[in-house]
Amino acid sequence: MNVGKNCFIGDPVFIREGVSIGDNTIIGTFVAIETKAKIGSNVTIQPFSIIAKEMVIEDNVFLGPHFSCADAPYVADGEHGLSKNKREVPQKTIVIKEDSRLGTRCTVAPGVTIGKNCFIKMNCQIYKDVPPNTTLSAGTIWK
Repeated sequence: MNVGKNCFIGDPVFIREGVSIGDNTIIGTFVAIETKAKIGSNVTIQPFSIIAKEMVIEDNVFLGPHFSCADAPYVADGEHGLSKNKREVPQKTIVIKEDSRLGTRCTVAPGVTIGKNCFIKMNCQIYKDVPPNTTLSAGTIWK
């Protein structure tokens, strides 16, 4: 794990191996950051959020409380995902470009890129890429 200067990391926060965090970043309490995520500088991640495996969050991004995302497009086969007959799931990185803001309880699907300077209001579900400078109203389902 590599953490930049002047960061604040709440307690408890779960940070997996290979994570990098830029300078002046704030990570609230009860946040989970999965393996090899890259978090830029001047980022705020509010409490109870989940950052996916290998996700990229560029500089000056704000993620509201209860932000969530996934790194697999479907739930694993088998009982509790433990079956030996699981399908192969290609890794699909989520990218949030600089200067974007996502409100409370936003959910982002695997492989999605949120463009630069987007404003996504609370309770949005994002299933496809969002172009730069886009504003989405609260509760939008972006397919």
